[in-house]
Amino acid sequence: MRTKPATKDARMKEQLPLLQEGKAPQKYVPIYRVTLVREGQMPSYEQRIRSSADAARQLSAYLDGVDREHFVVFLLDQKNQVIGINTVSVGSLTASIVHPREVLCAVRGFVTYRY
Repeated sequence: MRTKPATKDARMKEQLPLLQEGKAPQKYVPIYRVTLVREGQMPSYEQRIRSSADAARQLSAYLDGVDREHFVVFLLDQKNQVIGINTVSVGSLTASIVHPREVLCAVRGFVTYRY
């Protein structure tokens, strides 16, 4: 059983004999990276989200002036204080299509970064 090489250079060296024999790669595999980037800050007058009205006030300030549907996730701590806001999807005028994995990816990325 072969083990995976640890680095990109090691993987390329492993594939070099195949390229030298004249075998072209059958396909190219895309490489992805998910990163967490802080885009800015927003003033907040509410310490905690206690009701849907509190959430609506926060969202109206965050989404001021947008012309499309947005799917936004509030990241809350144990005391319901907002520790982050993430726009998961920007849709059309009337719909925003979201898969659960996109929501969980945003949450997982933030939790990994924070802790």
